Amino acid sequence: MDFRVLNEKLNKVIEKLYHSFLNDFNEIGNPTCENIAKYIYGRLKAKLESVRLEKVRVWEGEDNWGEYYEA
Repeated sequence: MDFRVLNEKLNKVIEKLYHSFLNDFNEIGNPTCENIAKYIYGRLKAKLESVRLEKVRVWEGEDNWGEYYEA
């Protein structure tokens, strides 16, 4: 998949998260890295018709991250 196209699709998914108070974002629940990754994964997967999404990783610091994937 063209990275530019992927980036456009990802930006559409995460634009609602920018400059938001994530504790009030009901679609995520508890805004942990894992839950944010699950939110992004579900919405991005729906936008990728012919591409298999392996996982989404969300970083909250240099050494701290959470990820979501489906087996």
